[in-house]
Amino acid sequence: MAHWGNPWLYRTTRKSNAAVRLICFPYAGGSPSLYRSWSDAFDSRVEVVSVHLPGRGARLMEPPITQIDTLVTCISQGLIRVLSEMPFAFFGHSMGALISYEMTRHLQEQYGLRPEHLFVSARSSPHMPRREKTERYKLCDQQLKDTIKDWNGTPEWVLHNEELMNIALPIIRADLELCERYRYKDKGRLNVPITAFAGTHDPMVSVEEIAKWREVTDSHFDLILMEGEHFYIHHSMNRLASTIQSQLQLSYEDERVMRL
Repeated sequence: MAHWGNPWLYRTTRKSNAAVRLICFPYAGGSPSLYRSWSDAFDSRVEVVSVHLPGRGARLMEPPITQIDTLVTCISQGLIRVLSEMPFAFFGHSMGALISYEMTRHLQEQYGLRPEHLFVSARSSPHMPRREKTERYKLCDQQLKDTIKDWNGTPEWVLHNEELMNIALPIIRADLELCERYRYKDKGRLNVPITAFAGTHDPMVSVEEIAKWREVTDSHFDLILMEGEHFYIHHSMNRLASTIQSQLQLSYEDERVMRL
């Protein structure tokens, strides 16, 4: 995946006519490869890039960050030049939704920047209490493997590959710690449109919990139901992209009219 010489951001395809940049955040344990094929699902006006967190892929030797305030500060410092180049939007799945929300707040408070749109997926609203009280990041390796298997998001061949799991477990454990130690701080509502995606058969988060995202913004809110469980993202790229494209098209077409 090509990048700007910036360890935080990767893109598969540069789009010279792009009007908006869609910045994507991974779920727990995820890497930039999650969004590798997304670029082709959007037209030439939307450039897709993915955030590359420490502790995985080419950044495997860097320690993962387990405190969300620290992570958001580091990402913002790494992205600030890129974010200033053109309008941008955020997409985050599960853990990525939480990070993208805190990024939105941080950028507005510290830099006076905000995304055109916030797309959140498979994650309850940040102000909702955690449903799962177990501190899963403290589980032993075997218990954590069993938990990952129950999520139905990891192929069996990966779960049974000891070498891969030895690499993956510390990353997943660190990401779980980040999510499970998160504490919401009420700093007022966002003024950013939010579209929330919910899996119809997601055992980890309910549609009602995801619908609560409407309570953290004073701007427009949409709830979109997706067929599948928690990791519907793996087989619903085209529908996700179509929905995101239509929302973003409204923003950059409005911008074009304003310039005229």
